[in-house]
Amino acid sequence: MTETPPAATNIGFVLYTKSPAPGTLNARWMFTEAYRGPGIATGGPRDGFAGTYHVRYYLEDGTFSDEYELVLEQLGDVYRASWLVDGHLR
Repeated sequence: MTETPPAATNIGFVLYTKSPAPGTLNARWMFTEAYRGPGIATGGPRDGFAGTYHVRYYLEDGTFSDEYELVLEQLGDVYRASWLVDGHLR
């Protein structure tokens, strides 16, 4: 049984890169030191990054982990990533 890490280590990271398929981003994610894997975000704009995507995350062994709506907003030369969880931006 895997123990849940303490709240102080509740840190995650996702790197999104443009896929050759229009409106699609590839993801590499990590949550604490316990979980990581690939992901795919689909349904975004054909050009650029800003928009709303449906993202599915998987564990390294290919097992499905989670899915969310990803919202990317352009703020100057950077992007803010938010996820819709139960209808609320996080």
